[in-house]
Amino acid sequence: MTVVKLAKYDSIQAAVILHPGSISEDDIHEVKVPIALLGAETDHLCLPELLTKLNGILTEKPEVDNFLKIYPSVKHGWILMYSDDNEFAVKVAEAAHSDMLN
Repeated sequence: MTVVKLAKYDSIQAAVILHPGSISEDDIHEVKVPIALLGAETDHLCLPELLTKLNGILTEKPEVDNFLKIYPSVKHGWILMYSDDNEFAVKVAEAAHSDMLN
């Protein structure tokens, strides 16, 4: 994942990963900038259990601020692929946008 690779260097000041794809533990060990992992409860590409494990690795690095949020009742792509008519989907996507900016 490009964002994780950039987060290994001082090329960026912070990173946010939304509905991640494949991220390895080795990649996370090398992260040097503040990073947020925002995932879906139902995600076949990056299981919530993996995100929790990756966040645990980040938490062991006190020099790297990190944030994890797994959004309930959504699937991979929830922040981009939703219907404007679906009130719940809009609310969750807006919450993720807000979390990303914060």
